[in-house]
Amino acid sequence: MWGFQVQISKSTIEMVTDGKVKKENEKEPGKLKVGSDCSLHINNLTTADTGQYFCRLYRNNKDYKDAPHISLSLLSSVSGDEYTVYSSVGDTASLPCSRSGSFECSSPMWSYHNQTSGTNIKLVIEGKFKKENEKEPRKLKVGSDCSLHINNLTTADTGQYFCRLYREGSGHTDATRIFLSLLNISSSPPVTELKIGSTVTLHCQLHSHSHRPCRDSMRVTWVSETGNPLQGARYKVSETQCSSSLTLTLERSDRNMKWRCQLTEGEEQKASLSYTTSFPDENMIGVWIGSGVAICIAVVFLVILAVKYKRRKVERETAFTQDTRSDTVTNQNKGQSEDTVTYAVVNPSAAGKRKPGRKTAESETEYATINTSR
Repeated sequence: MWGFQVQISKSTIEMVTDGKVKKENEKEPGKLKVGSDCSLHINNLTTADTGQYFCRLYRNNKDYKDAPHISLSLLSSVSGDEYTVYSSVGDTASLPCSRSGSFECSSPMWSYHNQTSGTNIKLVIEGKFKKENEKEPRKLKVGSDCSLHINNLTTADTGQYFCRLYREGSGHTDATRIFLSLLNISSSPPVTELKIGSTVTLHCQLHSHSHRPCRDSMRVTWVSETGNPLQGARYKVSETQCSSSLTLTLERSDRNMKWRCQLTEGEEQKASLSYTTSFPDENMIGVWIGSGVAICIAVVFLVILAVKYKRRKVERETAFTQDTRSDTVTNQNKGQSEDTVTYAVVNPSAAGKRKPGRKTAESETEYATINTSR
């Protein structure tokens, strides 16, 4: 039985049981083989194979004997080309893949070495992306020249990448190794808390793989939006190897100002990244508040005018209706001649009982107009 101890979790993976390779734990088909002397043969070694192995021999399926643990270390070397690509967080990086001989880009293989876990993550196999290993949808793209394009870069993309080309009958080409280093800016306090008079510190740093650290000849510096060196007592700059901090007290003129950090080696600029200090203008806040109050007052005034206008309109319509009815009755009476009108006075009979609540007989008098035809 052969086992392998995972460095990160300290768990044990059984790779060979009863002399047979466990396919589900084999990283690649045909990678492992048990020799006639019980030795374990590992083909196509990678840095992911480094670690502790142990062997256990059984007899009669009961008794066993532990062999000493074997530590496997590798001298990391790649026979293919090596490149270092410098870029900035938020940008797009293009990682080259060397083509030797007549190899074409029909089936490139791209992998990423996870420095934390020490494992290789396959990103592209035979020209097709492994969706489960892609950090974000549409983040990766393979170019026509086999290069790998990584969009919307983050510090998590920093590290070591490998490219191989494959052709049936010829096998794989030598691996091309690419180190990706990224420039990033952080702010203290966060951008959401910035305002005039506050002190802010912008920290710019180059993130790189431990196998390809920042060289002594490289510098990270701060410049203005136009590319000129920052001059004046208000700028406090602190530099270390491949990192630089800028501290300043914000003024009104710094609103929407771009502060640029650049990585240079000698006279050559390797990468640059800008940071914008965005904060509200206090004068504009007063203007916005005043404008808001004025608008509210205007709206209330218009509502009051609308209510008064509607009320007067209803009153005018009511008065007009009453006048119209009165005019109609008057015109009808004028159209009747006196000789065709008979007036009658109707009084209750003397014998009738007086209704309660009636004070005089006059209150019982009713007038009627009788039209008589000629």
